[in-house]
Amino acid sequence: MMQEYILKRLAIMIPVLLCGSLITFGLVFLSPGDIGEMMADSEASAMGMMATPEMVQAIKEHYGLNDPIHIQYLKWLNNALHGDLGRSFSTHKPVLKEFMDHLGPTLVLNLAGIMIALLIAIPLGVISAVKKNTIVDHLCRVYVMLEISMPTFWLALMLLWFFSVKYDIFPLYGYGVDWKDQLWHLALPSIAMGTSMTGSLMRLTRTSMLETLSQGYIITARAKGLTEFVIIFKHALRNALNPVVTMIGLFFGHILTGSVIIESIFSWPGNGSMFLASINARDYPMIMGFTLIFMALFVLVTLITDLSYSLIDPRIQYEKS
Repeated sequence: MMQEYILKRLAIMIPVLLCGSLITFGLVFLSPGDIGEMMADSEASAMGMMATPEMVQAIKEHYGLNDPIHIQYLKWLNNALHGDLGRSFSTHKPVLKEFMDHLGPTLVLNLAGIMIALLIAIPLGVISAVKKNTIVDHLCRVYVMLEISMPTFWLALMLLWFFSVKYDIFPLYGYGVDWKDQLWHLALPSIAMGTSMTGSLMRLTRTSMLETLSQGYIITARAKGLTEFVIIFKHALRNALNPVVTMIGLFFGHILTGSVIIESIFSWPGNGSMFLASINARDYPMIMGFTLIFMALFVLVTLITDLSYSLIDPRIQYEKS
């Protein structure tokens, strides 16, 4: 049953998130440096003075940094289970509020990037499969190799240099003040993010379409006299989309990491740039909170991806194991 399958997957998510949070917590607190001294230096600098040992000790006591690491983790986990991910060391705001405040720009950027990737990859993948071993297919495959070998940050920087610095067509950085201005600011970062995903999606679409076009029911459809357009887009493409949907779900992890790079390069005020700033500032509550949310989102998107198979292909059913 669908409901039992969903409950089973949600139950599996609990140990996954627990192990992920434990590993992240350990890596964060085993990293070099004393967070108490760093926080004391930051607050003292803001007041135009030097940090004193008493100030360092007071900060450690306030944030519980003197407790053993396993006690600190258990306290954090208990608070997280009650919906409290702590407060940012840098902004002194709740971590969950910081995440929600920057969620909108990140969603806009990620959705725009995915749409661009799909609009480029799926049509070119279908054309490459239909025109197998022609000049069109060869050109598409060359594009795939170039795109896969192209680092995301390099593409973003080249777009920024060419369209913003050299020709001043698009804004150099920022988010914009109204929706029209935001669309103009969104163009380059969404193109950079979307293009970085097209190579793998296009190659997978081509491979899946070639396999589908060789199936018996496609040969039967041609024998019945159906047009090539109907055969490709009504019969072949729908059945070839399952692997592509899987790839899109898996790309969500790539999107999360890619948004950190893209948002930082274009000064996009989303969760990615906030996460990178938290790492640079050694803001432990922000790092832990954002990592936990990212893991939960990735697991949920994977579940949604699996459930979407039955919508694309009605033959797929979720039965009790």
